[in-house]
Amino acid sequence: MAANEQMQNCACPDCKCEVSPATAVDRNGKKYCSQTCADGHADGSIGCGHTGCACGKAA
Repeated sequence: MAANEQMQNCACPDCKCEVSPATAVDRNGKKYCSQTCADGHADGSIGCGHTGCACGKAA
């Protein structure tokens, strides 16, 4: 990662991950940390594969 590259929050509403724009999954102009988040957890999955994150969890 370049020193001047800004990390940003994953666009998944409940995701706690930060993502590098250079490595993010780009969907409709939004940056996601994983394909699972970009797909909106359509398969019912919980978490994005990153330690400590439980995004996609049913309310």
